[in-house]
Amino acid sequence: MTNNRTILITGVTGNQGGAVAQALQGSGFPLRGLTRKPDSERAAALARQGVDIVKGDLDDEATLRRALAGAWGVDENGQRKRASLVRESAPWDRSHRGARGVRA
Repeated sequence: MTNNRTILITGVTGNQGGAVAQALQGSGFPLRGLTRKPDSERAAALARQGVDIVKGDLDDEATLRRALAGAWGVDENGQRKRASLVRESAPWDRSHRGARGVRA
């Protein structure tokens, strides 16, 4: 029986997202990885391991919608440092991104 419960991992080319992808390899769940850098070596290595790599950004609702299409679950690993540098209130930024993900 094939498992069609795709897990989307955001920030898959980063340290945390990459670790999540490695931990879920072999779990039986198809994995899809969202990254701003789909042409990077890290993305290529994950693709060779069977992760479906898609280009997107947590700040772009349209790319989130495409990445979430058909996904059963999501592990969100966004870049928090950038949010902290841009806004004084990083928690606001994270909740705003979370709401964008829920809408998508």
